[in-house]
Amino acid sequence: MSGLNARNAWLAAFALLTATQGAARAEEAAVEPPVATVNGEAIGSGELQLMVGTVLGKRKPSRRSDIDDAQLLAREMLIANVAQAQAAVKMGLDQDPGVAGVLAYQRAATLARAYQRALLRQNPVTDERAAGEYQRGLVKGKAQEFRLAHIVVSQKAQAEAIIADLKRGEKFTDMARIHSLDPNVGNNNGELGWMRIDLLNEYPFVDAVGALKPGEFTPAPVKGATGWHVVKLLEAPRALPSTPKFADLPEADREKVRQRATLRQVDEIEAGALKGADVTRAPNLRVFGTVDSAVTSSHNDK
Repeated sequence: MSGLNARNAWLAAFALLTATQGAARAEEAAVEPPVATVNGEAIGSGELQLMVGTVLGKRKPSRRSDIDDAQLLAREMLIANVAQAQAAVKMGLDQDPGVAGVLAYQRAATLARAYQRALLRQNPVTDERAAGEYQRGLVKGKAQEFRLAHIVVSQKAQAEAIIADLKRGEKFTDMARIHSLDPNVGNNNGELGWMRIDLLNEYPFVDAVGALKPGEFTPAPVKGATGWHVVKLLEAPRALPSTPKFADLPEADREKVRQRATLRQVDEIEAGALKGADVTRAPNLRVFGTVDSAVTSSHNDK
């Protein structure tokens, strides 16, 4: 968590609002003529747009002809993909455990993002809701600064073990130097300095810090963009001279709060789906075979 106010990795969750636009385009393709057919199987405009994005990559076309060329190339790539996919099905490759696993994973991930996106569109984060989220980061309605230290690790179990050691009397600074992935830990022993939490874009951190008393550390790991955190409040918060209303915040700060509200809503959507699910878990995780390397490399490249 180097620079909590600039932790942009969590914004990846915000990208789900646009990452599933292909799904919306696929819906539109149902009423549009296909861009091509292969043995009667239609290729829709949504698939074309996704492939155009792959063809262009990070390049920004400067001319209309660049887009036209990308669309033509993308269509031929899709035609080739579909033809080969049909041939693979004839060979029974779709029944291969490795291939079937990748297909199932991609289907579930795509539908999960589409589900989140649909509910976010039904109930978008308004400024009124964002203002309520802003209030969550205030202390009795006042903006405050918190002097914090943290330890960040990659695994939740490791963070839990650190918390157990701290409860047994280990020093926070020692544990930070030994375990923390923060690149600045050698210089600051995990200390983050004074910072506002009301403008952070990660709600788990805001909620966890707001519940601490001076000298306390979080009793459970806090999930963040760069890993799992153990956070300590070093001294009592200090109030800022004034607390602006949400509407009076600079736009950049309002956007952080909107992002935080959206991330909270995404997690609530996930929790709601899990609440109604009948889930069973294998007592022991075992790997039965391996996924074909060509399939996994192709999937990971996307």
